[in-house]
Amino acid sequence: MARIRNLAIFFLLTIALKMMAGEPINARISQVHVRLPELTVYLELPDVNGLPSHGIQASQLTATVGSNWAAINGIKPFEQSGEGVAYVLLTDISRSLKPQQFTQMKQALFGWIDGLQSNDRAAVMSFGEEVKVVQDFSADKDRLKTAVNSLTLTDTQTQLYAGLIQAMEIGRRADST
Repeated sequence: MARIRNLAIFFLLTIALKMMAGEPINARISQVHVRLPELTVYLELPDVNGLPSHGIQASQLTATVGSNWAAINGIKPFEQSGEGVAYVLLTDISRSLKPQQFTQMKQALFGWIDGLQSNDRAAVMSFGEEVKVVQDFSADKDRLKTAVNSLTLTDTQTQLYAGLIQAMEIGRRADST
């Protein structure tokens, strides 16, 4: 698996963009999904003003993996992919927060949940003395809101870094639904 990740990273580092106008472009890779022999790359290609580029064709992109050229089978805007986004809502439940701050944070999470699209999923995690998955990935907004609503300021410690690590781990999962 490390070799696959290294190839994917090398692939990302060696992607070359050939824009028709010849303007320099900034590529931002947000995710790579490896299913050999294919790599799916989730890529932002903003224009010189930082706005989303439109009309980019696969023929304008080249990529290599190691010293081998990689075929680019296609490119499509994310909104046309039919895929959703997986969000991890990681929440501090330590008493270092003031109750008013915590209430505002929960309201923000409710707003985020309300904004989920039909193909999106979210997981609710908490961190304090321990890191816990309160609700695994779900599209059920009521379930997610119930999980957020169950959070209370109870803990005396804040395991922020452990929470971030576990949130990244759960976010790397490639669930089929």
